Amino acid sequence: WKLRDGLQFSVNFVNVLFSNDKFYGIYFGYTPENKKTALDYFETVLSALSSKYKMNAKSIEDENIYKTYVATARDKKFVAVQCAKDESHDGEMRYYVGLIYGDDTLDKPSDEL
Repeated sequence: WKLRDGLQFSVNFVNVLFSNDKFYGIYFGYTPENKKTALDYFETVLSALSSKYKMNAKSIEDENIYKTYVATARDKKFVAVQCAKDESHDGEMRYYVGLIYGDDTLDKPSDEL
């Protein structure tokens, strides 16, 4: 997937985000080998996005989320890039760089059970 001329964004997986059977976003994820590679990749993606959008740092109180930047349009659609560490489906801790597109006007899932 091309972010700008000559720059490709490699992905290992895609999560389509639904709540109450309604689409609200999509997450393109890349799982680099280590934290340094994850942060380097994050900076490359952030640089590409910053050339097109006004990206703003978002403070998140979570020690496993290293960096998050978001750009939101007037119509509440947004693009975000995030670098984090989390447990994968196989139980291993992995580093992630995520590129997220979404719409804040649509329903999001609740954290409540």
